[in-house]
Amino acid sequence: SSHDVFRSAFPRGFAWEVISVHSGPPVISYKFRHWGYFEGPFKGHKPTGEMVDFYGMGILKVLFVSPTEISIISDV
Repeated sequence: SSHDVFRSAFPRGFAWEVISVHSGPPVISYKFRHWGYFEGPFKGHKPTGEMVDFYGMGILKVLFVSPTEISIISDV
């Protein structure tokens, strides 16, 4: 699975943070950052030890289950 591939390539973890949220529920658009140190093999590429750092945008549709719990319905 993709989880196993990334876990192998980034043994210290591949952090993810939401930088900004551009619209509110139930459809949420947001900007995120992903980063980690490339210290394991990745699909035939040898590790370099370099920090991988990239930004992206996402859109989610959510369902409110209770005041303290939400469920993601789908990536829009």
